[in-house]
Amino acid sequence: MSPSLFKFKKKQIKLNKIIIFYVQNYIKIKKMSFASQITDAILSRDSYLTAYKSGFAAFYHYREHLLTELLRLYQHRLFPSQLDALRERFEVSLQEVVNATPIDVEILERDYEHQPAITLEEQRDFVQRNHFEQAFSRLRESVQSVVKSTTKLSSHGSVSAHL
Repeated sequence: MSPSLFKFKKKQIKLNKIIIFYVQNYIKIKKMSFASQITDAILSRDSYLTAYKSGFAAFYHYREHLLTELLRLYQHRLFPSQLDALRERFEVSLQEVVNATPIDVEILERDYEHQPAITLEEQRDFVQRNHFEQAFSRLRESVQSVVKSTTKLSSHGSVSAHL
């Protein structure tokens, strides 16, 4: 083999590795984006707050719809007892958000960042708002992990899931 042909093949192999690297990263990004879109469709902060403000019946319906959508992702992959355990886990996470939701949900809409000084009452509201945001973020991360794991399972053709 001539030296120029050897250099050409070596460059071609290097180029192929680079292309494979970028394609794999592109696929990972697309999967993450898809999982994020599904999570947004299942769990929306605005939908949660609207249902919470609407009263018990509307919130109960929202809660059941949310749990049903989450469990539907695993329905054909888990045994009934595993589905029950997963539902319990989601119920606990959702209850943490409910417990962190202030009675006056308008607190969550207030903007304190542009005020030079805030009162003690506003500080309390700010703490409640952050407590809610952290609880909602944990629930969202939990939903995101379920969505990601179900997309991984479906792409690998697996029939079982981890709790």
